[in-house]
This record gives sequence, C-alpha cells and structure tokens, in this order.
Amino acid sequence: VHSTGVNKQQRTFETLKEKLTTTPILCFPSWDKPFHVHVDASGMAIGMVLAQPGE
Repeated sequence: VHSTGVNKQQRTFETLKEKLTTTPILCFPSWDKPFHVHVDASGMAIGMVLAQPGE
C-alpha cells in the first residue's frame, strides 16, 4: 500500500467523522418541504435515510 493512498483514506475518514459529529446532524422536520427517502439493501444489511432539502 502506498503511503499516498493511506493518507487519502485517512483524510477521507477524518472528513466523514467531522461531518457526522458536528451540527447540524439532526433537526426537526419542516412539514412544508418535501421528504426524500433513500434506501439501500444487500444480502447482509438494510439501510434507510429520511431526509429533507436543507440550507
């Protein structure tokens, strides 16, 4: 494994960790805006996200 690839992976992980642990991550819904449902499934797991367009 090249050190450049490891550094890129580490930076990507750190960015993802920052985005998932800083606000806003959750908020109350705006009932006047549309909702978006994103679903993904495989032979091992199922995931779903209910989201709204935000600012």
